[in-house]
Amino acid sequence: MSGQWTYGDQSAESQDEMKSFYWFYTDSLAQPGMLTGSNLVIEASFSYENIQNMLDTYKAGGQGDPFLYHKGNEPILNRSADKQLSAALTQYLDTHSPEDTTQDVVELNGKKYLVSSVKSTYLDWHLVDVIPLYQILKPISLSQNLFYTSMILLLVVGISASILLYRNVQYPIKQLIKGLRRVEQGDYSVRLHSKNQNEFSFLFRRFNDMSHQIQDLIENVFHEKIRAREATLKQLQAQINPHFLYNCLGYIINMAQMKDEQAVVSMAHNLSAYYRYTTRMEKETSSLQEEIKLLINYLDIQKLRNGRIEYHIDIPEDMLAQSVPRLMLQPMVENSVIHGVAKSYSSGEIRITGERKNGFGRIYIDDDGPGLSPEQYEALNLKMQEPLQEEMGCGLWNTNQRIMHTFGSHSYLLFGPSPLGGFRTEIIWEISKEDTDSDKGSTDTN
Repeated sequence: MSGQWTYGDQSAESQDEMKSFYWFYTDSLAQPGMLTGSNLVIEASFSYENIQNMLDTYKAGGQGDPFLYHKGNEPILNRSADKQLSAALTQYLDTHSPEDTTQDVVELNGKKYLVSSVKSTYLDWHLVDVIPLYQILKPISLSQNLFYTSMILLLVVGISASILLYRNVQYPIKQLIKGLRRVEQGDYSVRLHSKNQNEFSFLFRRFNDMSHQIQDLIENVFHEKIRAREATLKQLQAQINPHFLYNCLGYIINMAQMKDEQAVVSMAHNLSAYYRYTTRMEKETSSLQEEIKLLINYLDIQKLRNGRIEYHIDIPEDMLAQSVPRLMLQPMVENSVIHGVAKSYSSGEIRITGERKNGFGRIYIDDDGPGLSPEQYEALNLKMQEPLQEEMGCGLWNTNQRIMHTFGSHSYLLFGPSPLGGFRTEIIWEISKEDTDSDKGSTDTN
């Protein structure tokens, strides 16, 4: 008559008989703990099997192996319990009295288990549930592994996306920028190629078409400039040749009228040799030595006309092989003869000298004629830089243009007073590096 549930009624029972929980109630008691003198005694009980049913239901809803434990009594196990594990756990609980609510990690039979217990205030027994620890940690480990796997996948996807972005976007852009820079530097032969068929392949094809068109345009313009330059040279040379022819024919007419057959024959012979030289139009240039020979031929003709003419030619041997435009010297000497010697009865000397200095070739043509005033020299030099005018003689202007076309803008004619007292013509041209190296090689060989 303790007023609480008790396990068994302390009567002699068979070992095979299931025990039960009992609870007694009476309206009055004669003596504490005694039933005598009571009018009514109520007995409430439930069997061992009821506990097993509830344990089976509890086990079906979870992952553990529950049982009911009370120190000093056999534990009440569920019907599918692991008896060996329950026995080992019971021994552990006998030495470690559980409190009202406990939860510990216990190592049993070499494995770790999570043991949870809750005390029943009515029965004074503990509901104990044992779960293998790996079953609890397994979802956590699975989540952890899933997290790590996801991070690795994200990293791989990120790296793959970066590689694809670099290969399909950034690398083509770099190629395009590199190609544009080469075009900017003047390399129009650059072409871009793409293995993929995307927007950049279309852009590369358009870039290649643009470079090809620009290259063709520049080459066409370049070739056109070359053709125009060649045509200009031939035109200028053609303008000079008739100029000299007119003077020679006029001389022949005069000599014929004077019945000077020797002079006519000599003039005709020299004129024939002259045109044999000038009509070879396959080359616009010749050596300076050939020009000097032609100049001697011309001066000999002029000397036939004017006995006062005396000429001296002093050209260094290292300049004789220099390539120059055809008829570069003849118009200058002709100018000295006509406008210098012919206009003075006391003059008649013509001096032709040359030198090579600081990468430039220079030839000086001097006469002892009347010359010009400083203002006239300045005006004549300015006219060489202007377009051809009708009142200007074409011989000097054309020669100046031919020199500039052949040797470049640093080459020109310059007019000034002569040390002989008359007119000086300076022919100045820039000697290319190839010609300088060629002359050095010839000198070393000699």
